[in-house]
Amino acid sequence: MLRFIILIIALYFIFKLATHSRIGRALSNKIEEKLRERFKIHKRVIGRILDIGEDFGIAEITLHKDSPSIGKTLAASELSKKKIVVLAIERQDEKILKVRSNHKLHPGDNLICYGSFTDMDAIS
Repeated sequence: MLRFIILIIALYFIFKLATHSRIGRALSNKIEEKLRERFKIHKRVIGRILDIGEDFGIAEITLHKDSPSIGKTLAASELSKKKIVVLAIERQDEKILKVRSNHKLHPGDNLICYGSFTDMDAIS
């Protein structure tokens, strides 16, 4: 019987602690702090992210009809063999913002790319 009374009293105190607003805020703040420590998010300025070398940056490449990449998928194109990442494709009235490796390249496509300027000059 004594154990039952102790259990009831302990549950009552736990309930009071859990529902007390000041203690709840303190616990919530502590949990947030621990989550921030565990999952650190580092904010960087876009210029710092893109500045990994003098020859690297963002550029637009227009594919001409005699380009060796025409008719190939992005994966099979010359772009995948170079240090070039295609971020988006602009094609007539269409904008492809989620570029996949199976996208076929067409004459007149404007490719928004990140990579080596030297390699991008050689492709266009």
